[in-house]
Amino acid sequence: PTIPCLLYFLIHLQQMEIGSFTLVNGMVKWAKIRAIANQVDLIRIFKQHTFTFEPDPDLHSTIKERIRQFGQHDLQVLASQHQSNYRRSCVSDSGSRTGGLSGTFRRLRNKLNGRPTDN
Repeated sequence: PTIPCLLYFLIHLQQMEIGSFTLVNGMVKWAKIRAIANQVDLIRIFKQHTFTFEPDPDLHSTIKERIRQFGQHDLQVLASQHQSNYRRSCVSDSGSRTGGLSGTFRRLRNKLNGRPTDN
């Protein structure tokens, strides 16, 4: 099964939980609870989706070599200098965000559920 990066998932979930779950008049914010439930449901979707490819020994050895090669480097510094950096890809040429983490989760959920993506 596939599992998303736990750090991004938990940060997104934590941001959704900010604030009260009830309105001033005591009514429950069902939209907020539904959004959190949908986010948590992603874990179920990820666990149900399995990869169908065979292990590749050449890929394993390449990855092990890269781990040895970059084991002493600060990977965040290297990633920030690389052209395909995640944070750079979230910002378009005009400087506006193109979906961010919420958009990424939405597109991934739609893909795993067999729905067309908005890209």
